[in-house]
Amino acid sequence: MKISFKTLSKEIVEKSNYVIWINDKNINRFLEVRWTHQSKNNLYEYVENSNKSQTEFLFGIFVNNEEHHEKHIGNIKIYNINYKHKFADISIVIGEPKFHNKGIALKSINFIKDFAKNKIKLRKITSSSYSSNKASIKLFLKSNFIQVAEFKNHYYDGDMLVHKVYFEYFL
Repeated sequence: MKISFKTLSKEIVEKSNYVIWINDKNINRFLEVRWTHQSKNNLYEYVENSNKSQTEFLFGIFVNNEEHHEKHIGNIKIYNINYKHKFADISIVIGEPKFHNKGIALKSINFIKDFAKNKIKLRKITSSSYSSNKASIKLFLKSNFIQVAEFKNHYYDGDMLVHKVYFEYFL
């Protein structure tokens, strides 16, 4: 299975299941977007604003194989780019459940590390996770991020307070 990355567009949003999986309670459980229903128009605006921004880059994650010819299955974003101090945050979502636990998120993080270092010349990227999101924590540790902080009782996961786990990676 070949993985590729490309800047999102209205046409990609239109053809993909993006609006379905971004509203799926199982997929968006750890995403702040979960607080409001997302329409295609919301996603068009989000993609357009990301594409215009000087401080973020939003990439669609695509799989290419016999079954799926360039299927949009998730996103990875680098944002809050600080060009003076040369750091940024990243976030990732694999929206199509059948592509979970296939190494795609790890390949996506490696892609964004390369992009951050070689295309926009950053020195560090950071990310965070809910402490209850064990898959995310495992992913960042496997990607050689270092856990540098834990903010106690920071987020609600349902009606339960959980910690925010903060990670950094020097490029």
